[in-house]
Amino acid sequence: MKNKVVFIDKEKLKTIKVAALDPEKQFDRQYASVSKPYNKHYKKENLVPDIPEKTIYEMIRDNNQNNEIGGIFYEGNHISFTKLFEEIDETAKALQAAGVKQGDTIAAALTSIPEAIYLLYAASRMGVTFASIDPRDSVKEIRQKLSDADAKLFFIGDGFTKAQEATEGLNIKQTIFTSGFRSLPQEVQEQLIMANPEMVATPIPGDIDFESFIQKGKKEILPEPVTYNPEHVAAMVYTGASTSNGKGVMLNDYSFNALGICQKNSDFPWAPGKTFLNVLPQFIAYGVCNALHVPLMYGETVILANPLRIDKFDEYLVTYKPEHVFCSPIHLRFLKNSQIVDENTDFSHLEMVASGGAGMPIDEDTENREFFEKHGAYDVYGQGYGLTEVNAAFCYGRGSKNKDGHIGIPFAGNDASIFDPDTLEELPYGKNLRGILMVKTPTVMMGYFGASAYRNSEIFVKDQEENIWVSPEDTVEMDEDGILQIIDRRSRGFNCLGMNVYPSTIENVLAKHKGVYESTIVGLPHPVLDMAPIANVVLRPEYRGHEEEVMEELERIIGEELPDYTLIYAYNFRDNLPYTTRGKPNYTQIAAEGIEDLGSNKVFVKKIQTPKEILGVKGN
Repeated sequence: MKNKVVFIDKEKLKTIKVAALDPEKQFDRQYASVSKPYNKHYKKENLVPDIPEKTIYEMIRDNNQNNEIGGIFYEGNHISFTKLFEEIDETAKALQAAGVKQGDTIAAALTSIPEAIYLLYAASRMGVTFASIDPRDSVKEIRQKLSDADAKLFFIGDGFTKAQEATEGLNIKQTIFTSGFRSLPQEVQEQLIMANPEMVATPIPGDIDFESFIQKGKKEILPEPVTYNPEHVAAMVYTGASTSNGKGVMLNDYSFNALGICQKNSDFPWAPGKTFLNVLPQFIAYGVCNALHVPLMYGETVILANPLRIDKFDEYLVTYKPEHVFCSPIHLRFLKNSQIVDENTDFSHLEMVASGGAGMPIDEDTENREFFEKHGAYDVYGQGYGLTEVNAAFCYGRGSKNKDGHIGIPFAGNDASIFDPDTLEELPYGKNLRGILMVKTPTVMMGYFGASAYRNSEIFVKDQEENIWVSPEDTVEMDEDGILQIIDRRSRGFNCLGMNVYPSTIENVLAKHKGVYESTIVGLPHPVLDMAPIANVVLRPEYRGHEEEVMEELERIIGEELPDYTLIYAYNFRDNLPYTTRGKPNYTQIAAEGIEDLGSNKVFVKKIQTPKEILGVKGN
């Protein structure tokens, strides 16, 4: 594992000019690196976080030895910390029986179920890396990730249709299915297969279900927990594919634990006995760390809800009445349009609601805050912001730490400022100046992984003293209180139904069709989708007049190459694309033109009527 991690190479990083390290500016308080205006919101003793040298397993174990009120809640069952640790131990024994050793990697393509949590912490207990993969990825993507990680075991859910194709020929000892479909009576299985022949994966020789896997470890001697190792990769999660295949991000134990401590020092109301509603998938950093490990660190009960059922967010809130919840903007849009939430619905039980994402419009942010206030939840809502490379989050604001349309302030222990994108010199804050955001945080990743590494990214820079800073490459403003507002996304990515859309990824797939001369993906505002992906396509002359046939072929290619949730809302076949004076497609103009009549263009819009239809939800 260690040899496959591509660590951040400081020699190749650009150097930013931080005012606090400049002899001529180090006492000039108009710079955030000098005066750190956001720190006035925190207690002085919380500004230097004390991060214990513990594995993530040790952290939750040591913090919850006698905690019987917290743990996991799943489908009506409470799994106390005592029971959770027992399940983790049993899983560790089963991993040992399967030949998994310290330094190995196991992979899981699972949603939020207890087995996934047992695996995460059992892997930590043994010094094994837990690689978490989106089960909706294409076969090609899953296969590449399994190969890169050299996974010894692969855990997947029943009904997973891609197992054999994804694992054939790889060095995987065994594929283990979690409970579900295979536990149903035979006649029920047969009925479901008749209704949907693609539902069940083709059995792989030697594959077993999770319970049988656990049984094989019953006679094993429980291995002693490994000690903390700063080079151990606790988890590997994947970024969105903004320029190529998703990048494997290596996160160590320190990063996981640092996020929890920085948040606690930032007045997050974590406490034993409180409940946290987890509606985020475990295959993203936001889900596996911020929405799982951190609340468990502090003894809360984590309620596992189906992360793929965004349309049930209102039901989860009303039913479970949690104190804390993290979500995405699309969750809130479904909530505000709920059929079961009326003017009498009481959300006063909420203490903290964080919406991740890239800074929504001010009007929508205001609407969200006012929605919760109308339902009795005051000073609970705010936006958070981050990226996978810093374990999902580095700032958040609610109450006095935020303003509508802003993303809050850096967590206690983090530093942030704005820089000129051309000179990389720090800019003064509080003067309505716009610059590229840079942040320094203890939660930064170890490095990218193996073949998925993206070595030329400018996401990392260094200062005059060789400290690593991270930038999401977005343009922001910082006001006099240190509160941040996103002005513009440097990347072209956007959000559709709670999922990040990376235009270049789709464009690369469209280019595989021999009739496509060039294409550009832009997002247009949509009342349900958030931003609807529009494919602007210029065909080669011999294919013009056959746009509908080409569209059908492009849909097939996308289905083969990209994740199941990839959605093209409309195809706009055009004679040409406008370009800037620098020879690049004029994305702003293309988006502004939308799908209107441009003369001879031909537009095909998909008929999508309901949220469930968009989400691909079948049944209840």
